[in-house]
Amino acid sequence: MNSIKRNHKVTVLAHCLLNSSVKVVGLANYTGVLEKVLLQCLREKAGIVQLPCPETSYCGLKRWGQTREQYDHRAYRRNCRALLEPVVDLLEELQRNGCSINILGVDGSPSCGVTKTCTGFSGGELDSREKFDEQLANLRKVEGPGVFMEELAYLLSERNIRAEFTAIDENTLDWGNKACND
Repeated sequence: MNSIKRNHKVTVLAHCLLNSSVKVVGLANYTGVLEKVLLQCLREKAGIVQLPCPETSYCGLKRWGQTREQYDHRAYRRNCRALLEPVVDLLEELQRNGCSINILGVDGSPSCGVTKTCTGFSGGELDSREKFDEQLANLRKVEGPGVFMEELAYLLSERNIRAEFTAIDENTLDWGNKACND
């Protein structure tokens, strides 16, 4: 009987990298699957685990773009943890059985950013063009993880699961920004 061949590489992908339909309307700069990510996984012969989309789970598909400040609260973090628990169970089992784990997030995302996230909303009503323009002018990418990736790193750390976090940039679709959960 032939043994099953495995290379023990697992790539964990932010949901939108395999399904751009979950992105905020107007923010997807690719259709369906981001092919270059999928092709890289295929070239590396890596297994793929797709993370759930926390923003869609929490706000639905008819949401507007939000910043880290708007997602950084207890209820959203509880939602993230509830979504991540079964994924972390799987990753723990994979690591226990010799797999290396690479997590690919989306820099610039308030949830799935790895090295950069979106900030700047100070709250309040956007009931005039002036207020809208003021809030828009405040938006910026800053160093640091999104809320979902921060929760994932924390859960992995709690269970001593080692993973390399890598990010793809939403604007250029290049990746390589790394963070580790050591």
